[in-house]
Formats: sequence, structure tokens, C-alpha cells
Amino acid sequence: HTGACSMSEARQAGGFDSIAARNTRTLLIDLDDTLYPNECGVAPVVRENIDDYLVKHLGVDRSSAPDTRHRLFVQYGTTLRGLQEQFQVDPHHYWKAIHHSLPYDRMIPKDPQLVSALKENVPISVQRKFIFTNADRNHALHVLRALGIDPSVFDGIIDVEALDFTNKPDPRAYARALKLAGEAESSRALFLDDSQRNVKAARAFNIPSVLIGENFCGCSEEPDRAAHRVAGSCTRGSEILGARTIHTFFRSASEQHATWGTNVTS
Repeated sequence: HTGACSMSEARQAGGFDSIAARNTRTLLIDLDDTLYPNECGVAPVVRENIDDYLVKHLGVDRSSAPDTRHRLFVQYGTTLRGLQEQFQVDPHHYWKAIHHSLPYDRMIPKDPQLVSALKENVPISVQRKFIFTNADRNHALHVLRALGIDPSVFDGIIDVEALDFTNKPDPRAYARALKLAGEAESSRALFLDDSQRNVKAARAFNIPSVLIGENFCGCSEEPDRAAHRVAGSCTRGSEILGARTIHTFFRSASEQHATWGTNVTS
């Protein structure tokens, strides 16, 4: 039993329709908390580093730094964008400060199953795969290295600098990402991201999208939520709307559509 998702967002065009999988041509995959799980603990360390940056470089009071960070994130989509708008912060100085101390190899384990899935278990129709991140390219390369993924597995990294510092969920970020990916039809892309806000914006832009992470199911009915928690994916008919992990998504997609291969494991 997969349940009938009654989430209002699901009525928008939409999730990943496994019946239409043959039309998927471009994969756009978020980086942090999508390629690796939130449990790795990278996000809390980055948040602490951002707070330190606000205090050290911008004179923000320590007690108000978390609220300042969060307010900018909510308003602008990323704290960096808010700092650029309000404080003219140099992004490279900012990235060096918040990422330089991250122990990538200790926090993010190698993931050979993901390597195999990205190489071997995507539809034959998929021609291009891109990282699509609000972070910077150097951070993305460190994450890929920690996961054991050769960057050449992807056709490119679309980072916030490549997007001229527009970022998800700004509609301009999706338009630029599609252009950089060489995808002329948004409906033939597939976007995976851990942010409900980013997924909702992508769907509004007519990009089929799947929410990855512990909050993958937004169904309003408890029987549906319970069934989806057991399955690890949120489905509606042939659509996959969310999945607990990227592995769960690949597995669910392969179970529903043969072109996604049969060798994906959880």
C-alpha cells in the first residue's frame, strides 16, 4: 500500500512520474543534505561558522547572530545572498571562512552505492546530470571527493556563482540552471532537493521535482503518512513526490519503471 497523497502541493505539476520516465532528459541534483543525509551533521557546523563570521567580520552581537542568519536565509534563500545585499560581503571571503574548517572526510562517508546508482541506474533517456547547489563549486568538489564520486560522473556543477548569485528558490535560478544544463524543456528535467521551498518553486517552474530527506512526506492524512514512512517514499499513483534518501528515490523509481535499472539498493 502506497497511500494516496492528498498534499496540496502535489496537485501542482509535479513529482517524478515514473510512467513518463522515458521523457526525463536532464537530472538536476542538489548537493548538501541530498547527495548525503542530514545525519552527517554538516549543516549545524556550517551554521555555527556563519554565526562566527557574522560576529567576527560584521560586528553582529553573538546572541543575535543565529536570528540574523535565519532571517537572511528566509528572506533571500541563502544567508550569503542577504549578506551581499545588505553588507556587500565578498562571497569568496565568506566561503573560505565557513567551509575551510569542515572535516569533509570525517563527516561524509564514502558511498559506493550512490556512485553505482549515478553511473548505472538512471533512465537511458537521461543525457545530462548536474549538481545544482546554492553553495560554491569548491565546496561541491570537497563533498563529491568525500563521497567517493568522481566529478566526471556529472556533466557539470551549477553553483551559485555560475548562476550570477541568484539562488534557489528564486525562479531566475531555475531558468539559468536549465540554460546552463542545455535543457530547453523544463518538463524534461528532474530536480532532487531536500528543501520543500526549493522543490515547490521548481514545480511552479514546471520542473518535475522530488523532495529528499526526513520530511519527504507532506500528506495531510495520517494513514498516507504512515504508509509512506514505511515505504520510505511519498507517492501518488505513478508519481514519486518525496523520498527519505536519494537511495530510496532510486530504488522506488526502479521498482516503478524498468528503465531505472534493477541494481539499486537502499
